[in-house]
Amino acid sequence: LSVLHHYSKYIRCDADYETVMSRVAGSFRRNVRRQTKKLNELGAVEYRFVSAAQDLDAAFDYFLQAEASSWKGGTGTGSAILLNPGKVEFYRTLMHEFSARNACSINLILVDGVCIASQFCLLAGDTLYLLKIGYSEEYRAMGPGNVLLNELLQRCCADPNVGKLSFITGANWNDSWAPAQQDVYENHIFN
Repeated sequence: LSVLHHYSKYIRCDADYETVMSRVAGSFRRNVRRQTKKLNELGAVEYRFVSAAQDLDAAFDYFLQAEASSWKGGTGTGSAILLNPGKVEFYRTLMHEFSARNACSINLILVDGVCIASQFCLLAGDTLYLLKIGYSEEYRAMGPGNVLLNELLQRCCADPNVGKLSFITGANWNDSWAPAQQDVYENHIFN
């Protein structure tokens, strides 16, 4: 028995950044540029794309803090990784296992040294998977998640090893990026 479970949305990184972004609505592109400008007005903005094994542990700490500062934190749904020691170890193990083949990256935006947005990504084949994202609610108006995703997309389009940037799920917020989608099925095999 095969049942459609959900849609997995992704951005094809099969062309240069400008061509890929031309698929996205002009109003959304302008909004991301405006958010980037507002963010840059806050202070010293630093983007970190960390994949070197020796630097991932420090980046992982930043990632956990940023992810827990959103609606996922203790005052929200309580689903933040940091609130569950078992999940922390699971993601730490993924990070170490994938970093051994240079296939894990943690991406961050820091403003005046404070991490306000983060992504935990794994590369499998030619697809970079956005496994977890997080951002500080305090900076929500600046759209730090979109700004960081835009920076990541530029890097993916420039990297010949990345053919797709996958959201994994089919959340509605993904639609602003004009993604393609593929069906994900749940399969049941009976004796």
